[in-house]
Amino acid sequence: MFCGKMAETKENIDLPDREYEGVFELLRYIYTDEVCLTGSNGMQVSFLAEKYMIPCLAKECVAYLRKNLDSSSLFYILKHAQQFANEDLLYHCWDFIDTKKTRS
Repeated sequence: MFCGKMAETKENIDLPDREYEGVFELLRYIYTDEVCLTGSNGMQVSFLAEKYMIPCLAKECVAYLRKNLDSSSLFYILKHAQQFANEDLLYHCWDFIDTKKTRS
């Protein structure tokens, strides 16, 4: 997309499937090896890390999502884990559901 024979020639490259905050954190990571994950951008950055094949960032995002998994984010994270076949995150989501079910 950015270099090679098939590189975009436009001055601006649109990424219609992502929001500014997620793309900003992806670029921050690429240039500085640092990322600031939050509740509003964690899934976006994770999606972009998977899409653009940046495994170190994807791993960091999964750790963040696992740590911040709660009832309000569970199904959104579960869908993401299924989409990218992330067994670790899938297991963590199902374990969270089982734990909640046994407490009820």
